[in-house]
Amino acid sequence: MKKIPIKIKSSIRWVVERTIIRFEAKGRKTIVVFENKKRIISSETLQHYEEMLHGKTFYRINHKDMVNKEHVDLFCYKTRTVTLSCRTKLLASFRKRRRFYDFMHK
Repeated sequence: MKKIPIKIKSSIRWVVERTIIRFEAKGRKTIVVFENKKRIISSETLQHYEEMLHGKTFYRINHKDMVNKEHVDLFCYKTRTVTLSCRTKLLASFRKRRRFYDFMHK
């Protein structure tokens, strides 16, 4: 059970990596969305989490969203739509869709 640090103001919360569905950029902050529908607002940027987690189980699909591979239910290559386990639908960027498709088939 791998835990990762999520910085919240002046404290750090350790969370289980597999419980995170996605990260969403919101200005200079990041919203972390969990399986249980809870959300945490982190004071770190999305780029920080991308550098820490990219290439393992997380992939940045556009300028504001990074998703957990384990929570992707459906990816439609033609429409670039990513459907997550929480029924959220996101749009992958045109340039990243091929790399995301390859990433999902590792």
